[in-house]
Amino acid sequence: RLDALIEHNVPDVRKAVRWNSPFYGVEGQGWFVSFHVFTHYLKVTFFSGTSLRPIPPGGTAKSKDVRWID
Repeated sequence: RLDALIEHNVPDVRKAVRWNSPFYGVEGQGWFVSFHVFTHYLKVTFFSGTSLRPIPPGGTAKSKDVRWID
């Protein structure tokens, strides 16, 4: 469902699989989202998450702009 939602809303989205996770991006702008499936939950990572409103809660000092939702 998440793949279909991204494809529907982002024309010409580029896809790749890295570290067993799908990555989605736009040529010339880089990757914007990825997700990883765990046993009991899904983690969605936004690479420019601080530009979203409201800003998703997950983040660390190592990843200033990255935010995620578990």
